Amino acid sequence: MKQFFYQAVNQQGERVSGNLYARSREEARVMLTRLFEVRQILSLEEKRPFFPFAEWSPLTFPVLELASFTRKFAQLIHSGFSIYQAIPVLADTTGHPILRSALASIQKNLTEKGKTLAESLKPHRRIFPPLYVAVVAAGEESGNLEKVLFDLADFYEKDYEWRRAIMSRLYYPASVFAIMYIVVGILSWLNFQFVLLRRVMNLILIGGIAYFILSKTQYSHPFIHALGLIIPGVGRLYRSLSLTRYFRILSLQIEAGVPILEALERAAECSADWRIQKAGKKMVEVVEKGNSLEEAFRASGFFSPQEVGMVAVGEIAGSSPEMLKKLSTYYQINAETTARILATLIPQIIYLVILILGGIAVIS
Repeated sequence: MKQFFYQAVNQQGERVSGNLYARSREEARVMLTRLFEVRQILSLEEKRPFFPFAEWSPLTFPVLELASFTRKFAQLIHSGFSIYQAIPVLADTTGHPILRSALASIQKNLTEKGKTLAESLKPHRRIFPPLYVAVVAAGEESGNLEKVLFDLADFYEKDYEWRRAIMSRLYYPASVFAIMYIVVGILSWLNFQFVLLRRVMNLILIGGIAYFILSKTQYSHPFIHALGLIIPGVGRLYRSLSLTRYFRILSLQIEAGVPILEALERAAECSADWRIQKAGKKMVEVVEKGNSLEEAFRASGFFSPQEVGMVAVGEIAGSSPEMLKKLSTYYQINAETTARILATLIPQIIYLVILILGGIAVIS
């Protein structure tokens, strides 16, 4: 299977783009016109990865692959395919061996064991996280699976693009530090006495690597997150990132029809922020007693009065998902602004520290 990047115009006259897998360029064109219902194909280019099989990681399933699968699934349902007809088509058109194997198992559970789609997806946690399964289950129960799949595809695509935009802001400071680290190492090898500078940079490097690894594992502890919160600027960025994801996931689930208690628990869990997880437990307890969503947000002790007020307005107007999306957008803009400021300031701080410590080394 080959991967193609396309740009096209859909039936509504909107310009769309994305990735799809096909055996040939002609097959990709047929998929675009028949499955994706595009009116005009502007460009269709084969993507050749820099490192072969770079996307077939045995550790994590690519987010873009999941988004592409979900969008194709939604398009097939929209075109009149049943779930039983769509799964074999998706298995034939995917280039990911893990997903292809999972789809074969899902098809067997659907046809031979009579399970629902959500029940068939549940054993494959490596590909379909609990959030995905819960939203699909809600879509099946409400008879609105097509819309739910489109919403999931939008969610994963936007989440990937947003995270990539934030990380791209921090590449420059990281590259500046890496270059300075190499330069100092070369000078030390040439017998220049940069002992203090070398130790400080080693400490920063080791601490950064340790923090990144621990924050991504099950051994992550509130203390690990607290280290990031006490760093000026980084704490604000971390809070904005956590709230963006929390409000986005919560709005997605409520709009899909997931029960509110389950939605609150899963949104807090997926935020990966121990403060929100702690607040989420309090909110579940408040809602279990029959209180409103506004009262749950207020009782959590974590959210600001402005956030509680917006949730209250959305609840009164019957548009909680839309108000939660606005909160998510607000914190997304906040995170992008903070990342841009940090990307400007951090290199300047690195230059200043190196000049001071280098001056001390030269004088000594």
